[in-house]
Amino acid sequence: MNPDDLAVACRQIGISGGAYFFELETLEIGERFGLDGFEFYFIGRGGVLGEVEPAVVTSAFGYFSASLVEQTWTSACKKLPPREGAKA
Repeated sequence: MNPDDLAVACRQIGISGGAYFFELETLEIGERFGLDGFEFYFIGRGGVLGEVEPAVVTSAFGYFSASLVEQTWTSACKKLPPREGAKA
């Protein structure tokens, strides 16, 4: 695979993930817990790690800035325990 092929594949993966996490039905589930779409995305994906520091989530996600992860993860965890977020 060359870099151009990789870029296309990554874009498709992002579109597919976004289609699931930001689907109206998914967003409505997050709203039941008082979470906005981005908070629900973070706690849904990162919640499998359990009650961890934002730096752990940053490492696992790999492509979000540390400051964004810290702000969003911390906010989401105040509203819903991480493992519950993953289950939701």
